[in-house]
Amino acid sequence: LTSNNLIIIDVGGGSSEVSYFPSKTAPSFCSIPLGAVWLTEKFLKHDPPLVTEYQDLSEFCQHMIRKKTSPYLKIPKKYFIGTGGTATTIAAMQQEMTHYNPEKINNFPVSYLSLQKLKKTLLSMSINERVCIKGLERGREDIILAGVSVFLNFMELIEASHIIVSDAGLLEGIINNTADNTAVEPISS
Repeated sequence: LTSNNLIIIDVGGGSSEVSYFPSKTAPSFCSIPLGAVWLTEKFLKHDPPLVTEYQDLSEFCQHMIRKKTSPYLKIPKKYFIGTGGTATTIAAMQQEMTHYNPEKINNFPVSYLSLQKLKKTLLSMSINERVCIKGLERGREDIILAGVSVFLNFMELIEASHIIVSDAGLLEGIINNTADNTAVEPISS
């Protein structure tokens, strides 16, 4: 995977962190108020959610993504990376994992069409029904639909056919980058 034109998104509980690494200029970073917990609390009032609630959530996501990331929505040849708990949970669900395996999560491609199918399934299920989905981490059954929506809306707006899931998060990336750019002295006793 090249480091050119990478868009990395980490969907958290209260916000989504977006990092863009262009091929010829300095990277840029932004935080968008599109967290899975926050969106669920704001928009998804019924169980299962009403279609109109989901549509309102989706429209809000599109508005915020356009507002915060418009400079790089139409860049050609982008690589779209999903990191963090929402992305890894989606990959685990796609593979119907009964036990989390980071080696099978890392670099797993999730297509737009499979994410659309997952959205439709989640939209039709109650929270109690979602608990039975293989790969869905306990405690995420109420917020996973909102997280899926953030990824779907990003994919639509940046015209991505799939995302690549990374088991490593932003923190690991910062540590790696710091280690690569710093002379490390051995610890002496």
